[in-house]
Amino acid sequence: MTRPRTTRYTLLGLILAPVLVLCLGTTALALTASAEAESGRSSDRSTDRAVTKVKYPGIGIEVKRTSGDERKLKGTPRSFKKFIRARLDELFEEAGSKPRCATAPTVVVKRFDARGFGGGGEGSYGPCAGGGYSIIWKKSASGWEPILGTQDVRYCQDLAFHGVTNFIGGPDCITEDGKAIRYRLKKTDTGSPEASARRVSSLVSGFPDVPTEALLSPAAEEQVAVLTAKKAYVDVDTCVAAGDSDPLAGKLGGSPFGCSVTAYTTTMQQKKIGSYLLRIDEDFLVTELVELA
Repeated sequence: MTRPRTTRYTLLGLILAPVLVLCLGTTALALTASAEAESGRSSDRSTDRAVTKVKYPGIGIEVKRTSGDERKLKGTPRSFKKFIRARLDELFEEAGSKPRCATAPTVVVKRFDARGFGGGGEGSYGPCAGGGYSIIWKKSASGWEPILGTQDVRYCQDLAFHGVTNFIGGPDCITEDGKAIRYRLKKTDTGSPEASARRVSSLVSGFPDVPTEALLSPAAEEQVAVLTAKKAYVDVDTCVAAGDSDPLAGKLGGSPFGCSVTAYTTTMQQKKIGSYLLRIDEDFLVTELVELA
């Protein structure tokens, strides 16, 4: 798994509930259970007390590689603890596996939701500082995985696409027109032409937010590979529907939706590209990329 995106194309978290304090040695750990959620056991077998939601105090629980501190993640299932330990090894490999950097990889867990999400931060710090980023972890059929890594406020539609709960994704998110709003999963659309075009932009930059098959037709995937090979940086300009008054609407070639994007090469040369889209259920699939005159 590659490092989640922290790229420049982006435009630019907490519910108080009853606190149960558990003392472990001299360490006080606060677990916050949401009043509106039922407390129940996770499908994972675990010796920990099972809770639905966990909010750790302060900055969260810091876990460094080889420290074994994943044991401090009370209220989370064994599978999540094992994932965090494995994730630290992945970060170590991504940093070059240098012996002097063995303890640099760090994960901070701030929140956990038994519905299959966790939130916190990842990064590498002293003695091999490399910076960090906010991250969400999601449990799928194949296990836990990192998604939506960023140093900015996340897009509402990206959070909704992954089904991220309000407890993990909030409090705020960014709409496709750059407005900061309160994140509410049930009230957020998962797709728009702007979101699909932006996700393709992230794909070209090497940091996809969603699986390729959810974004691109086979033909468009080949065209994106060409842009990726050229190390282009792609930014979304505007999106239209067929019949709109915008001049771009007359260049859609029969596609119902389209976006104009600007591709910048390493020499900062600019090229205008039309991204043609087709609505598929609740999202949009890019069917073709064409150079605009």
